[in-house]
Amino acid sequence: MIKQNLKLFFKTKIIFIPVIILLVCFLGNLVYSCYSFSLNNDVLIYLKNSIKLCLLSFVILCFTSYEFFYLYKRCYIDEALYSHKNGKTRILTSTVTVLLFIPALEFFSAFVFNFVIFLSSGMNDYSYLYHIFSVLFLYVFLGGIIPILLGVFFAQKTKRIVSYALMALIIFLVSSTSDFIPGGLSQVTKINFWEAKYFLAYILPNDLEWYINHDYGMYAEIYRWNLIIFWISLLSFLFFKLCQIKKTALKAVLLSLTLLISTFNLVGYFYGGSHIEKGAQLDSISMSDYLFYTENEQKNQDPDFEVTSYDMDLSIYRQLDAEVSMTLSDTGLEYYNFTLYHGYNVLKITDIEGNALKYNREGDYVTVIGNGNLQLISIKYSGYSPILYSNYQACSLPGFFAYYPIPGFHKITGDYTTYNPIEIKSGTEFNIRVDSARQFYSNLDEVKNEKNCFVGVTSYPTLFSGFYKSNSSDIYKIYAITVKGWGLSEIDEEYIDEIQKYINELDNNSSNKLNLKEYTIIQINEMLSSNCIYDGIFLGDDTVFINKATDEETKKQVAEILLAQRDMGYSKYVEKAVVDSESINDN
Repeated sequence: MIKQNLKLFFKTKIIFIPVIILLVCFLGNLVYSCYSFSLNNDVLIYLKNSIKLCLLSFVILCFTSYEFFYLYKRCYIDEALYSHKNGKTRILTSTVTVLLFIPALEFFSAFVFNFVIFLSSGMNDYSYLYHIFSVLFLYVFLGGIIPILLGVFFAQKTKRIVSYALMALIIFLVSSTSDFIPGGLSQVTKINFWEAKYFLAYILPNDLEWYINHDYGMYAEIYRWNLIIFWISLLSFLFFKLCQIKKTALKAVLLSLTLLISTFNLVGYFYGGSHIEKGAQLDSISMSDYLFYTENEQKNQDPDFEVTSYDMDLSIYRQLDAEVSMTLSDTGLEYYNFTLYHGYNVLKITDIEGNALKYNREGDYVTVIGNGNLQLISIKYSGYSPILYSNYQACSLPGFFAYYPIPGFHKITGDYTTYNPIEIKSGTEFNIRVDSARQFYSNLDEVKNEKNCFVGVTSYPTLFSGFYKSNSSDIYKIYAITVKGWGLSEIDEEYIDEIQKYINELDNNSSNKLNLKEYTIIQINEMLSSNCIYDGIFLGDDTVFINKATDEETKKQVAEILLAQRDMGYSKYVEKAVVDSESINDN
């Protein structure tokens, strides 16, 4: 039956020609993107370009699938075949099998091209190959199954005009063309209508016109897999309903299985998780915190106590799930104030014996009510930030951000859209355990033979994962981004030596020399650079966030900024830099 359908496919121009156009466009895009890669040497831009035609593929596969099945109806072939045993089932399954060759060919060709690009880039982070596979399999192959099953259903159940109207409506809703609908409604009503849009639109890749986070990669979060598998399993349920399977027990099993899978993934999708949105959506990096901080007052209040040690159990898959125990310096206070970013929902707060403690939560601020002899506070919470992500794909949690309870009340943002690093004056003992399939890194020391377990004393307990690797040597502790990008290359010992050379030339402070050997040096990612750290450089008590400068003048400027932050502190340096920048612009 498959051979006959293949012959019918190639003979029918209205089906065959659109597919040829799709494949020519798809392969042509892959070839042209090779030229772009020769200019920017950015493997992620190439991967992004590889999935740009997913909408075109969706449109043509939906049309082709419908026309292929409608062909049987139009020629009355189905009536003759349906009269045979399992005739309808054989038609449906063999035709779908033939159509599945199209997204399979797209996926295979895209993977081969990306694999060649990976080899030519000189990268040695082979986890990126898995990322290529997962992104292409998710959007190109699995995403291509959905329009095929839609076409099958419409061809069997609706008339031609109604079918085309419904397919056009679905294509409109999944494409960015319809963004003005949830955008307008959300602005007027302050209700997030984007959630309804996502339920269809996330079967296609989004944010393809925005900059890429090279430590994160393309979006392939768990909940996106949930959504695409939900739609496939739901449409498969309808597909098996259409099939005339003689064995009722087999049909019942198939229907039950697809319904169970669709339900499981629907729940998984709405469970959500940490993700990145860069558009005008209410939960995007530009809107989510802006809307919150314009309506919620920020506070500054020094703490009346100190946390002498932290014991942190973190689980990072869909989002950050944390249980943090804090030993207190003063046990008899009436109130204990903490800053914890509002995106993390407090689940419970207990004392050393597990007894529940009363507390108040106002935005970023948590006030725990003392019990007269409070030696330890344990806070259980979960959630994520739209800017500083924490999921299976990557994690970016700098120690100056309140992803853990920080004593006192602190302002997290200055302009409502970016984060201010919270300056912490004294170091604290940390014991952090991270449950994750990913390898994590930190400025703290990793415990030998224990994956993702970190201990030590610091003011800024920083955790990060994704496309990072250790470039450490006997001299420096360095963590670099492995994915090469446009203007992005790994920081290494040679580069840090050059920065240290300029520091030595410019450093006039004989009593407090800045020596990068004493710091953990982390290559800054795009999100931190554009939304958290001024000039993309941060100097903590034992941590440096930095990027790789390409010319000598910029390297010298990096050294000057590091020295200025050492002498003035980060916040004072930023204040001066902003004033200097404004005066230059005025002149």
